[in-house]
Amino acid sequence: MMESPPERVRIPRRCVEILAGMARDSDPHEACALLEGALEAGAVRIDAVHPAANIATEPRTAFEADPGAVVAALAQARARGRIIVGLWHSHPRGPAVPSERDLRELWPGWLLLVDGASSGQGAPRAFLRGPAGVRELIAAQG
Repeated sequence: MMESPPERVRIPRRCVEILAGMARDSDPHEACALLEGALEAGAVRIDAVHPAANIATEPRTAFEADPGAVVAALAQARARGRIIVGLWHSHPRGPAVPSERDLRELWPGWLLLVDGASSGQGAPRAFLRGPAGVRELIAAQG
């Protein structure tokens, strides 16, 4: 991780549009994807989205990214000299805030982008687990 923790997340409009389409297409189930990017001074930059099948036993209320998609995304990011910076998933019936399960399973140093837009509950919000716990980052398009 970086010396100073990031304060914001930069998401290109094309990635936001891809994620919004995934959320709409998977409704009423949660959709999920891995986020490829880089760590910059004060920010996490997202460069690409890697869709992953949601293999959770209760996909309407939980997500679990297909392990094969995780391995493929890690390999593709590495081949481009980038990293997987975190995960995105939709909340088709709820707000863009992590559930207790989301928080419990979030890996240290990874970003969690939660999308409530398909439920009318707002734009994606970003969260990061650091040494002091989980905190929200500023999510900005661009």
